[in-house]
Amino acid sequence: MLFGILSFIIIAGVLMTPDKALTADRYWIGPSGDWSNGANWNTAWDGSGSSGLPQANDRAFISNATASKNINYDVSSLSLQYLYLSDNINFSQAAPASSLTLGSLQMDGFALGIPTYNLVSGALTAAREEIGTTYDGKFIQSGGTNTGSVIILGYYGYGMYSQSGGTTNGGELYLGYDQSGTGRYELSGTGQLNTSKLVIGRQGIYGAGSGAFIQTGGTITGENILVGDGGYATFQQSGGATNLSNKLSIGARNSSYNSYYFLTGNGALHADFEYIGESGKGSFSQSDSTTNTVRTTLVLGFNSTGNGAYLLNQGTLNTAYTVVGFDGKGEFTQNGGAHILGNSLSVGNHAGATGVYNLNGGELRARNEYIGESGVGTFNHQGGNNTVQNNLVIAAASGSTGIYNLSGGVLSAAKITNNGTLAYSGGTLRIGSELINNAQLTLSGAGTRTIEGRLSNYGTVTATDTTAEITSTFFNAGMYKSEGSKNYFASLIIDSTGYLQAGEDDSFFIGTDFINNSLQSTFWNTDGALLGFTGSGEHGFYLAGADMGVSMAGFTNNFAWETLMIEGNLTLLDGNSEAGGALYVDILLGAIISGNTISNIQGQTGFNLYYLASAPGNEYLGGVTYNLTGGGLLSPVGNAVPTPEPATFWLLATGLAGLAGLRRRNK
Repeated sequence: MLFGILSFIIIAGVLMTPDKALTADRYWIGPSGDWSNGANWNTAWDGSGSSGLPQANDRAFISNATASKNINYDVSSLSLQYLYLSDNINFSQAAPASSLTLGSLQMDGFALGIPTYNLVSGALTAAREEIGTTYDGKFIQSGGTNTGSVIILGYYGYGMYSQSGGTTNGGELYLGYDQSGTGRYELSGTGQLNTSKLVIGRQGIYGAGSGAFIQTGGTITGENILVGDGGYATFQQSGGATNLSNKLSIGARNSSYNSYYFLTGNGALHADFEYIGESGKGSFSQSDSTTNTVRTTLVLGFNSTGNGAYLLNQGTLNTAYTVVGFDGKGEFTQNGGAHILGNSLSVGNHAGATGVYNLNGGELRARNEYIGESGVGTFNHQGGNNTVQNNLVIAAASGSTGIYNLSGGVLSAAKITNNGTLAYSGGTLRIGSELINNAQLTLSGAGTRTIEGRLSNYGTVTATDTTAEITSTFFNAGMYKSEGSKNYFASLIIDSTGYLQAGEDDSFFIGTDFINNSLQSTFWNTDGALLGFTGSGEHGFYLAGADMGVSMAGFTNNFAWETLMIEGNLTLLDGNSEAGGALYVDILLGAIISGNTISNIQGQTGFNLYYLASAPGNEYLGGVTYNLTGGGLLSPVGNAVPTPEPATFWLLATGLAGLAGLRRRNK
């Protein structure tokens, strides 16, 4: 606050007090010395008045020192309306029983030097403390108690507070209050700071203030901390503990400035709520052996103008809920450490919000996760472990956008429901019960994309240039498209609305049963792909194709395959409501011939298999018709190839134990 606002002005070098009649003014005119020496005080600033100590409700001025002066406050108890310190004044309060009560404390050094208040012991109480009103001021506390209803460090000037011990009780504490105001608070040692509201970098009437809080030790106990209330702000905590009963807000007010909180060393932070980018820009960085505990909700990008970023390199972050992009923008990057949620993670919470979670290392654990809850959410998983106790939902609400990119690390979830995009190109995917795909699931990348659990598809699954493995049941009511991939299924169930599409470089291997109830013959395209039943046990194969007899028409829009390979025994069953069924294949491998019967294919009347007699690989069938065990026929289509030499025929008939590894031949 300017001098005129504080009820005094300087005119032609004379300090004037317009309301002087209301109280007595006392001016320090002596050298260094004790407060209790009445000769050091005068009723006139130039010593032309009368001597005498300040009395209750007086105003005291200690200033105009061209050289350093040391003032020792040695009075047991005194209550003043106002104390003003400036220009090379070193004010010390060290007596254990001393007490000084003020309506207002103002510290403002001009060009001659910075005034300093040293609180070593005793009690200082003030309704308002301004350290650096227009110029500079410093407060050093190693003990005692400082109680200020409002404490301002850097109103328009520079204010510095260094606390290594004692207790500071600040109802409201401001660091950088208005334009050109700069405040710095250093808390270390055993210092205790109690404040209902700590504001760092405030947007004042005339412009933005700048503030920095440096905590290397000590304890902060309070309700709210606002880092960047429209101004420039930084909070650096490398030690000690900060405990808030309400919220920590970083970037509390909308402005173009970014506000920062750095939690390093062994610092510990506790709050009910943490808003990173509440209405403005805010960044939080956590590393080393630190702990950040949010008892309720951590939010990145709270309001629509909010933009929050959290970087977790090491340490532990505990929250009940974490929201990345509530109404605004949020980005969480985790390179290490542990992020533990008692409840849910939401990325892109409300409509209009945008959230991004980058997991590169460390541990993330939550009960539920919503990627694109009602807004736009993206999860980039490149390393580390993401463990979801209950449900992971991608694009939860209608109109939301959710993307989960899994390229490394481990994703473990009891259940996944994908209404957006799940792109699986690396790492490990583990499903406790079921993965339900209602939209886009892509499998790609070198190696094997394994889904450990049941997969139910009502949308589109695309496997591109990879090996896809579903270790449990795959239920397909949508489209499964293979592009240059090998596909392994424990069991495969195709619903009436489902279908497969594949090319000449694609193969499908079934460990147990293939239940094909599809009615989508015009969308189905596997006539260039391989279908293999692997393992020496029993396999059930439900046929959905129509029987068009010995005709090439049976190979078109009729669930045909290029190659059928059989290990173990195959049982043919009905795949739709129409009686009977057929399968047309170019090449049949693994059929065991016993006389004129195929002994390892169990058929029934009305169920027939057809093979292309001229296709390489079918030489061992001789272009003839065989009975299937139990009924039905295996019949050739077209003319047979020449009968191979006996040794070659023996190899074709008996050398098929490793069918799963046999390379499919092109047409």
